[in-house]
Amino acid sequence: MFGRSSLVPVPPASDSTTTYVDASSEFSGTLKLQKNLHVDGAVEGEIDCAATVRIGSSGRVTASVCAESVVIDGEIHGDIEARSEIMLSKSARVYGDLMTEGIVIERGAKVE
Repeated sequence: MFGRSSLVPVPPASDSTTTYVDASSEFSGTLKLQKNLHVDGAVEGEIDCAATVRIGSSGRVTASVCAESVVIDGEIHGDIEARSEIMLSKSARVYGDLMTEGIVIERGAKVE
């Protein structure tokens, strides 16, 4: 009844290095972040990130994105500017312009 808990404590938000938009969430507006962003839900508007933006396989983004690096497993409609690198996995679907110093595209990724 009172056995050992398998839950791992969650660090305080101030110690977190990643902001999450989970699969059940939607956000509309401007996101300006100093740390990483991971999107599994829906974001519409503008993303300005000093670190890495990752769009998970269930992520749906309709926004312009400016970040240090961008990793896409899901879908994005909008222009992407990455100061360092853009990485597109085989499940990525990109509808917009890409601007970056380096790019990695896995076979199967869709770019229009």
